[in-house]
Amino acid sequence: MRARKGRLASLVVCLFASACASPERGGNASAAHAALRQAAVAALDAGDPQAALEPAVRALAAEPRQREAYALVSRIYSELGRDAEAVEFFAVGTRNLPRLPHGWFYKGFHEFRLGRWEDALASFARAAALDPRDAQARFRRGLIHQAMGNFEQALAELREAYRLAPADPIVAARLARVLRIVGRYDEAERLTREALERNAESPDLLYALGQLRLRAGDLDEAERALRRAIARVPDWYEPHHELARVLQRRGDAAQARREERLAARLRAAREGREVLRQAAAERPRDPYPWLLLAELALAQARPAEARRWLSQARKLQAPAARLAADEAELALLQGEVERAAALLAGVHEDAHPHLDLARAALDAANGRASLERLEALARMAPEERTFLWRLADAFEGLGQSERAQELLQRAEAAPWGEGIRETGGMASALD
Repeated sequence: MRARKGRLASLVVCLFASACASPERGGNASAAHAALRQAAVAALDAGDPQAALEPAVRALAAEPRQREAYALVSRIYSELGRDAEAVEFFAVGTRNLPRLPHGWFYKGFHEFRLGRWEDALASFARAAALDPRDAQARFRRGLIHQAMGNFEQALAELREAYRLAPADPIVAARLARVLRIVGRYDEAERLTREALERNAESPDLLYALGQLRLRAGDLDEAERALRRAIARVPDWYEPHHELARVLQRRGDAAQARREERLAARLRAAREGREVLRQAAAERPRDPYPWLLLAELALAQARPAEARRWLSQARKLQAPAARLAADEAELALLQGEVERAAALLAGVHEDAHPHLDLARAALDAANGRASLERLEALARMAPEERTFLWRLADAFEGLGQSERAQELLQRAEAAPWGEGIRETGGMASALD
């Protein structure tokens, strides 16, 4: 792995130097860029970010003035959890092509993910100076100042970003959030409603409106806005949390608790995804983190993501029984009941909790759900958070809400999996 990193580092130095010496790119370079980018994206879609890195680097070198080429390399480094290496990579670009803003921008992005806020501010400032019309560098500086508690500086940067990109709902929503934080509620609401006229279905703006209306005591409009935001992004935990507050103020304590528990689970899933991706990056030949990522995706009903991680686990020769169980659950999630049955029939192993969980899911799909089977499974369930989540969902499907809540409480103290760290790095406000 170290030799591969060294080879890539040498490669990018040469490629950026070549790009600097030959600033005009021709049709051959564009064709090479397209082919290499396609190869990198295909590797990412297959769940193999390591294999995606070199073609993405080469694609960037073929067309070093295309921002999306930098964004692709940045995404790959993020998925690999190698932010320090990303900073070094983009620093090479800034030295060899100092008048292009993209290297500065993505250098700042990864500096922030490492908690190097002052460095990130400087990188984003250079990117903004090189491209004054680009709202994103100003927006990112605003986010950093907000995270640092420098709210007036954050407002100045976000106002400029909004001036440059008034149609961007995310910029408008973040400016409204900071205005609300500093107590400028009327301005925040005017801005939010103005932005909603242009982006009526933006979940970010609907969430902002819900928060403002909740503070004003307008529970009806707050609930409508928050439910519309949730309908557009069901696994975004913040609107669920705010909806719980609305329901609590309405006196609907049971529904409020339900929403708060859901918010806590969604937040944990977001953090868990970061932890497991980092584990996968640190243990590139171990199928176990990929299986856990797939099972987290199954617990959140994300079939495309689950398929991607299972593909990588299969390449790394994951244990056959557990892989079959997860693939059967994926088939059920996609409505492929016969395929799920065939996958499970092909495994001759009796005492395996993941197989039993998949078999219980198959029973439910065929209308033969068994409470007795679930209770037996609960007694032997491994202390893995996503397993307990999925088991709780199975109990909930049988109307056993109290039993489901017991398992969810048990899941709160359970690890993601054996040997997996419980806390990841700082969640990036820039993601």
